[in-house]
Amino acid sequence: MTSERMENFCWFDFSRAEGHTSEENYQELVDWSREARGKNPNAFDSLKDWVLDDPSWSGGNLVGSWGQLANGLIGRFREQNAGFRRILQEMELPELVNPAVFPALDAFDRTLEGELPDPQLKEAVRQMLASPAAMESHSLRARIAGGKTGSYGTDAIEVTGYLNFLEDADAAVQWTLFMPGVVEDPAGETELPYPSRHPFSGAGGGGFGESPGPQGAFRGVGPAGSVPLRLRL
Repeated sequence: MTSERMENFCWFDFSRAEGHTSEENYQELVDWSREARGKNPNAFDSLKDWVLDDPSWSGGNLVGSWGQLANGLIGRFREQNAGFRRILQEMELPELVNPAVFPALDAFDRTLEGELPDPQLKEAVRQMLASPAAMESHSLRARIAGGKTGSYGTDAIEVTGYLNFLEDADAAVQWTLFMPGVVEDPAGETELPYPSRHPFSGAGGGGFGESPGPQGAFRGVGPAGSVPLRLRL
C-alpha cells in the first residue's frame, strides 16, 4: 500500500490541539470529524481494492503489504484513538464532551483487535494479524476486505468484512464528536438539541438520520445536562 493511499484518510493533526482552550480544541475535533466523514469512506473503498489485489500480496510484496495493514493502518488508528482520549479527558470543561465518545472509542479499539460478532470473520482477522503468510490466501483477504460502500454505508453491501467493521467504528467516533450537546444551525442561529440532527444516516453515513454502527450502539445517547455550545458545522 502506498503512502498516498494511506494519506487518503483524514487523520487528525494533534498539533492543532496544543495551546488552545477546551472549546477551541473541541472545535478542532468537530472540524476533523466533518472532513473525515467526507474522505474516509472512499479511502476504505480504496483499501479494499488493494487488499483484493493478488500481486500486492505475493512474492516480495507480501511482508511489506502486511506491515502496512497490520502496523500502519491499524496501528495508526490505535494511536489516533489514544490521542482523542487524552484530549477529551484533559479538557477543563468536561461538559463540552459527549460522553458517548468514550464507548465509541472503546468499541473501535476492540474492533481493531479483531473482537467481532462473526466467529469466522474473527478467526480470519486473528490469522491475518498473526502472520503475513495468511494473507497469501485470496479467500481470506476477501473476508478482510468485505464490500465497497461508497457513500451509502455498510447497510448497502452484501458481504461485511473486517474493513467494513473498521469503517463503521470510525464513523461512530466521528458522529459522537460531531454532535456534542447543542449545535448551531449552519444556515442561521437556531440551536438544535441533541440528537435531533446529526451528520450520518445508517452505518456509513451520507446524510442526516439515525446514528451509525452495526447495532446502532449510540442511537439516542446524549450528554445529561449538556450546555448550549456554539460550534461551526
